[in-house]
Amino acid sequence: MTTLKTAVIPSTLALLLLVFGVILALQGANEDSARLLIRITAATSLLLFSMAFSTSSLNQLLAESRWHPLLLARRRAGIAFAISHSFHLLAIVALVQLAYDGDFSQLGDVAGGAVVYAFIYLMALTGSYIANALGKGGLFYWAYSALCISLLLLRITAFCRARAQT
Repeated sequence: MTTLKTAVIPSTLALLLLVFGVILALQGANEDSARLLIRITAATSLLLFSMAFSTSSLNQLLAESRWHPLLLARRRAGIAFAISHSFHLLAIVALVQLAYDGDFSQLGDVAGGAVVYAFIYLMALTGSYIANALGKGGLFYWAYSALCISLLLLRITAFCRARAQT
């Protein structure tokens, strides 16, 4: 039996691959298609983030059993959000290549965007590893959790030092 919990990641991936394929097949790889893909992936990312972020609050405030499947799927919705936002990043990179000849300075603060993506990926990684470490207590999961947190701290330290030097 397929549940929301088991379906959210493969469904997100399949939907995004289908959308990318259809748009590229119909419009080709051009600036307009890249901008359309950016808008679509922004919407899917917002939907998935909202689902992951608000589910426990909805469950707590409304105390209705209909929110329970969302609560069970919350962690995977967070990972699906990271997948969706990865597609968003691919569309942004495509836009820069197609419209700005690879000049990423046209985007403004690229470092800020990089930090946001680092947080997204680290949340996805630590969310799955830390949950397993707490649930199973295996050394493997604790080691990966510690590594992910260390990488996050390293990234924050480097970002702050670079900001301080400018």
